[in-house]
Amino acid sequence: MNGLTIDDLAVFERIGCSPALVERAGVARVTDHEAREDFGIAYRGRCEGILFPYISPITGRRTTCRLRRDHPDADELGKPVGKYLTPGRDRRSCYFGPGAGDLLQNAAVPVVFVEAEKSVLTLIAACDATGRTCLPIGLGGCWGWRGVTGKTTDATGARVDERGPLSDFGLLALDNREAVILFDSNARSNPQVRRAVHALTAELHKRGARVRVGSVPADGQVNGPDDYNAQRGPEALWALIDDARTAPALRDCSVDELLTECGLNAISDPPDLDALEQGLGELGELVRHAPQVRRQTVRLALMKRFKAAKIEGAAGLVDAALKRTETEPDSDDSPFKNDAAWPATVDGASLLDAIRSTLTRYLVLPPGGDVAISLWILHSYLMSTWQLSPLLVVWSVVKGCGKSNVLTLVSCLCPRAFPSTNVTVAAMFRLIERYQPTLIVDEMDGVLSENAELRSLVNGAYMRRFSRVMRCHPETLEPMFFSAWCAKTLALIGKLPDMTASRAILIEMKRKHRDEIVESIREDRIHDDLLPLRQQAARWAADIAESLAPDETAIPGELPDRPRNNWRPLLCVADAAGGHWPETARRAARQLVHLEPDDNDAPGVRLLADIQRWFLAQDAENEPAEVAETAVLLAALVALEERPWAEWRQGKPLSAVALARLLKPFGIHPAGNVRVGAKVVKAYRRCSFEDAWARYCSGPLVNEPLHATNVTNSASIDDSHPLHRRPGVADQNERRTNGSRALLPVAAPESGQADAEVIL
Repeated sequence: MNGLTIDDLAVFERIGCSPALVERAGVARVTDHEAREDFGIAYRGRCEGILFPYISPITGRRTTCRLRRDHPDADELGKPVGKYLTPGRDRRSCYFGPGAGDLLQNAAVPVVFVEAEKSVLTLIAACDATGRTCLPIGLGGCWGWRGVTGKTTDATGARVDERGPLSDFGLLALDNREAVILFDSNARSNPQVRRAVHALTAELHKRGARVRVGSVPADGQVNGPDDYNAQRGPEALWALIDDARTAPALRDCSVDELLTECGLNAISDPPDLDALEQGLGELGELVRHAPQVRRQTVRLALMKRFKAAKIEGAAGLVDAALKRTETEPDSDDSPFKNDAAWPATVDGASLLDAIRSTLTRYLVLPPGGDVAISLWILHSYLMSTWQLSPLLVVWSVVKGCGKSNVLTLVSCLCPRAFPSTNVTVAAMFRLIERYQPTLIVDEMDGVLSENAELRSLVNGAYMRRFSRVMRCHPETLEPMFFSAWCAKTLALIGKLPDMTASRAILIEMKRKHRDEIVESIREDRIHDDLLPLRQQAARWAADIAESLAPDETAIPGELPDRPRNNWRPLLCVADAAGGHWPETARRAARQLVHLEPDDNDAPGVRLLADIQRWFLAQDAENEPAEVAETAVLLAALVALEERPWAEWRQGKPLSAVALARLLKPFGIHPAGNVRVGAKVVKAYRRCSFEDAWARYCSGPLVNEPLHATNVTNSASIDDSHPLHRRPGVADQNERRTNGSRALLPVAAPESGQADAEVIL
């Protein structure tokens, strides 16, 4: 039977587990070679022993395993070292015994949390023997219910593990469900185990469970529930569960009760520093998710006791103990609740199709907009993965274009969404530090332009490395760090400041035509209607988080640098989803990213692009131009209708001095007096522009007309007009007059004909 010896089976029979139950659980004996080669377990010592496979209660597939070594090493105090081993490459999971899948969502069946796999099997056997029912879950140790959930960046910019409750908790229906914690007999005496019990109690209360804490009597021959069952029998084991004391929710405890529970109600003089450290650690676990008012009340009570005991550095100790360290700290007063993950595996492509279908059901979006928003929504579930998170900016020229409807759907599809119509800097980073929301802000018209501090925070928090805010503690003046890292959506009329727009996926909304019909959003039920999509997104993100490789995502080469960075997380999501989405996402990126410098670019960049057009037009018309006469170049620039050069300063056109000033930061200077034919003129040399063009105008030229105003004095602009003609326009559209060409008004193109600039 899976290599188990007679002695192995005798050990299981002693704790009440029949050979049939052991076989159903897949327990096996493995050799050192099998442990290393077949299961990926690496250790310096021998690895033979009993292997417990961790089987997903949803899919029935093995997620990981844990090996109990036959002969663990011992430290200098005789304590076992390396008694249990797991594959280093596997994600930590809870241990579910046979038949657990049918009980996950049955809130009428109590959940019993134990430490070891053998205790889980013992409880299953005890249920069979007594006719009672429970769902035992093994944590693999008192702190085994927490693990690495992703990656984050610390204050120094280093990549570190982000820890929190295992995603397996999302499989359980815990709201108003009875949950019993029955750890090993050292739960009373070991400070680390006591802290773990407090922390798990707080986590279960946060998820709505009714928590009771049991106690295995300390006895030389009894360690865990399995040993207790072997000594006393299944009825006595059930009595431990029935007699477990109720652990009141944090909101039901007085401050004195909390401090007494942690041994901090009275502090000796001089203080016992070891006991003080232990008590503060336990208290920190208990109040980790507490409302701010409760945390402050506890702080005041502790400060009073510390000052009475004349403990130096009391404020620092208290703040260190009460500092919130969880990445998703829901509390009783929190406006955010995590949705339970979908119980089954989710196909990413189908999920994105469903989100996209939901968006197009209620919204009229620009080409590629439905794809971009769908990808951005899933990207918001993976914030621990990214080093850069683009803003999602929904804007329009006028009101009534559907921006608020976009925000409504985004807020109902993203995790922990916080919709708002106003935000300040102080509130923003404190909200993000405490709740890690998806921040959704409407009515941002002009706010970022007028509020430099808020604009700086939004721009900086685009990258995880620069998303930390430093402030001083109001009492100790010690530096405090706050995170501004979260997914953010903004909506406004008009355009954003240039720096902010360059960090955004821009979705321009327009009023819909009469023949564009979409459904109206039912505000009273849309959030509940979209719950399955949020649950599926949470499950899909949890399953693929560790396998994502943003740096390996292929980005369309024609995208400029900043849009490439903005789209990298979204394209990574598309690649992970598979199906048609990798190709669809890249097509949407090309549709939404404007490859030519536009009004969001700095004036100098626009000027470089316009001068580049002038030279290209000269190349198409004549021999390649190596020199641009300053007067001719200025006349051509001023003639452009859609550029600011005609009224550059106080209604006056761009001058030679202003031209030189704009070009100087790019290392471009006038060439001085240059001979052109028989004349000596002020001019610029083409070679001066080449480096700046390569750096700032590297995108392909779009086929957009650059309209020029009518020019009455054609001689004044001489041969500058090729600037206004795209390369390739037929020469028969030209009419020469005394060596010059003038632009004249042209009739509108016929229906179905593309807009064109006709040069006469």
